[in-house]
Amino acid sequence: MTRGLEDFSLFVKRWLPAVLWMILILVASTDLGAGSNSYLILKPLLQWFSPNITEQEIYGWNIFFRKMMHVAQFAVLSGLVWKTRRPIWHRPGPGDLRLAAFTLAVAIVFSAASEGIQLLFPKSRGASVTDVFIDLGGAVLGLVIIWF
Repeated sequence: MTRGLEDFSLFVKRWLPAVLWMILILVASTDLGAGSNSYLILKPLLQWFSPNITEQEIYGWNIFFRKMMHVAQFAVLSGLVWKTRRPIWHRPGPGDLRLAAFTLAVAIVFSAASEGIQLLFPKSRGASVTDVFIDLGGAVLGLVIIWF
Protein backbone atom coordinates (compact mmCIF):
# COMPACT_ATOMS: atom_id res chain seq x y z
CA MET A 1 0.00 0.00 0.00
CA THR A 2 2.74 2.44 0.98
CA ARG A 3 4.80 1.63 -2.15
CA GLY A 4 1.81 2.36 -4.40
CA LEU A 5 1.21 5.66 -2.64
CA GLU A 6 4.88 6.60 -3.00
CA ASP A 7 4.79 5.76 -6.71
CA PHE A 8 1.65 7.85 -7.21
CA SER A 9 3.18 10.73 -5.24
CA LEU A 10 6.30 10.61 -7.42
CA PHE A 11 4.15 10.53 -10.57
CA VAL A 12 2.20 13.59 -9.42
CA LYS A 13 5.38 15.40 -8.39
CA ARG A 14 6.93 14.81 -11.80
CA TRP A 15 3.87 15.53 -13.95
CA LEU A 16 2.13 18.31 -12.00
CA PRO A 17 4.18 21.21 -13.46
CA ALA A 18 3.65 19.93 -17.02
CA VAL A 19 -0.08 19.40 -16.47
CA LEU A 20 -0.50 22.85 -14.92
CA TRP A 21 1.35 24.38 -17.89
CA MET A 22 -0.93 22.46 -20.28
CA ILE A 23 -3.96 23.85 -18.47
CA LEU A 24 -2.53 27.36 -18.82
CA ILE A 25 -2.09 26.81 -22.56
CA LEU A 26 -5.68 25.56 -22.82
CA VAL A 27 -6.97 28.63 -20.99
CA ALA A 28 -4.96 30.79 -23.39
CA SER A 29 -6.71 28.96 -26.25
CA THR A 30 -10.07 30.39 -25.18
CA ASP A 31 -11.40 33.93 -25.56
CA LEU A 32 -8.94 35.03 -22.86
CA GLY A 33 -6.07 34.54 -25.29
CA ALA A 34 -7.74 36.32 -28.20
CA GLY A 35 -5.75 38.75 -30.31
CA SER A 36 -8.01 41.61 -29.27
CA ASN A 37 -6.98 41.10 -25.65
CA SER A 38 -3.25 41.05 -26.36
CA TYR A 39 -3.75 44.09 -28.60
CA LEU A 40 -5.29 46.00 -25.69
CA ILE A 41 -2.22 45.25 -23.59
CA LEU A 42 0.38 45.92 -26.28
CA LYS A 43 -1.09 49.09 -27.75
CA PRO A 44 -0.48 51.42 -24.77
CA LEU A 45 2.91 49.82 -24.14
CA LEU A 46 4.05 50.32 -27.73
CA GLN A 47 2.62 53.86 -27.81
CA TRP A 48 4.57 54.66 -24.67
CA PHE A 49 7.82 53.52 -26.31
CA SER A 50 6.97 55.06 -29.69
CA PRO A 51 4.23 57.74 -29.59
CA ASN A 52 4.10 57.98 -33.41
CA ILE A 53 3.49 54.26 -34.01
CA THR A 54 0.67 53.51 -36.44
CA GLU A 55 -2.24 51.15 -35.91
CA GLN A 56 -0.88 48.92 -38.66
CA GLU A 57 2.49 48.69 -36.91
CA ILE A 58 0.78 47.87 -33.60
CA TYR A 59 -1.20 45.16 -35.36
CA GLY A 60 2.01 43.71 -36.82
CA TRP A 61 3.74 43.73 -33.42
CA ASN A 62 0.69 42.05 -31.89
CA ILE A 63 0.90 39.20 -34.42
CA PHE A 64 4.67 38.88 -33.85
CA PHE A 65 4.20 38.83 -30.07
CA ARG A 66 1.48 36.20 -30.29
CA LYS A 67 3.57 33.89 -32.50
CA MET A 68 6.55 34.26 -30.16
CA MET A 69 4.28 33.28 -27.28
CA HIS A 70 3.44 30.08 -29.18
CA VAL A 71 7.17 29.34 -29.41
CA ALA A 72 7.78 30.18 -25.74
CA GLN A 73 4.79 28.18 -24.45
CA PHE A 74 5.86 25.03 -26.24
CA ALA A 75 9.56 25.44 -25.46
CA VAL A 76 8.60 25.51 -21.78
CA LEU A 77 6.19 22.59 -22.29
CA SER A 78 8.91 20.45 -23.87
CA GLY A 79 11.20 21.24 -20.94
CA LEU A 80 8.53 20.28 -18.43
CA VAL A 81 7.68 17.05 -20.25
CA TRP A 82 11.39 16.20 -20.48
CA LYS A 83 11.71 16.84 -16.75
CA THR A 84 9.10 14.14 -16.02
CA ARG A 85 11.73 11.54 -16.97
CA ARG A 86 15.12 13.25 -16.61
CA PRO A 87 16.52 16.21 -14.72
CA ILE A 88 17.05 19.23 -16.97
CA TRP A 89 20.72 19.39 -15.97
CA HIS A 90 21.25 15.71 -16.92
CA ARG A 91 23.46 15.62 -20.01
CA PRO A 92 21.35 13.91 -22.71
CA GLY A 93 22.79 10.92 -24.51
CA PRO A 94 21.85 8.76 -27.49
CA GLY A 95 19.39 6.80 -25.34
CA ASP A 96 17.44 9.99 -24.72
CA LEU A 97 16.30 10.19 -28.35
CA ARG A 98 13.21 8.19 -27.39
CA LEU A 99 12.43 10.71 -24.67
CA ALA A 100 12.91 13.53 -27.18
CA ALA A 101 10.51 11.80 -29.58
CA PHE A 102 7.99 11.32 -26.76
CA THR A 103 8.32 14.99 -25.84
CA LEU A 104 7.70 16.07 -29.43
CA ALA A 105 4.72 13.71 -29.71
CA VAL A 106 3.17 15.24 -26.58
CA ALA A 107 3.76 18.72 -28.02
CA ILE A 108 2.18 17.83 -31.37
CA VAL A 109 -0.89 16.24 -29.81
CA PHE A 110 -1.29 19.07 -27.36
CA SER A 111 -0.80 21.73 -30.03
CA ALA A 112 -3.49 20.14 -32.19
CA ALA A 113 -5.82 19.99 -29.19
CA SER A 114 -5.12 23.63 -28.38
CA GLU A 115 -5.92 24.68 -31.94
CA GLY A 116 -9.03 22.48 -31.85
CA ILE A 117 -10.28 24.32 -28.78
CA GLN A 118 -10.01 27.55 -30.73
CA LEU A 119 -12.63 26.23 -33.13
CA LEU A 120 -15.11 26.58 -30.25
CA PHE A 121 -14.57 30.36 -30.28
CA PRO A 122 -15.10 31.36 -33.94
CA LYS A 123 -15.78 35.04 -33.20
CA SER A 124 -12.49 35.70 -31.42
CA ARG A 125 -10.19 32.78 -32.26
CA GLY A 126 -9.15 30.89 -35.32
CA ALA A 127 -7.45 27.52 -35.52
CA SER A 128 -4.39 27.39 -37.75
CA VAL A 129 -2.20 24.55 -39.00
CA THR A 130 0.60 27.13 -39.20
CA ASP A 131 0.33 27.63 -35.44
CA VAL A 132 0.78 23.88 -34.93
CA PHE A 133 4.08 24.10 -36.83
CA ILE A 134 5.09 27.18 -34.82
CA ASP A 135 4.29 25.26 -31.63
CA LEU A 136 6.36 22.32 -32.86
CA GLY A 137 9.22 24.73 -33.55
CA GLY A 138 8.96 25.94 -29.96
CA ALA A 139 9.06 22.36 -28.68
CA VAL A 140 12.14 21.66 -30.80
CA LEU A 141 13.75 24.85 -29.49
CA GLY A 142 13.09 23.67 -25.93
CA LEU A 143 14.75 20.33 -26.69
CA VAL A 144 17.72 22.03 -28.34
CA ILE A 145 18.19 24.16 -25.23
CA ILE A 146 18.05 21.04 -23.04
CA TRP A 147 20.36 19.09 -25.34
CA PHE A 148 23.07 21.76 -25.47
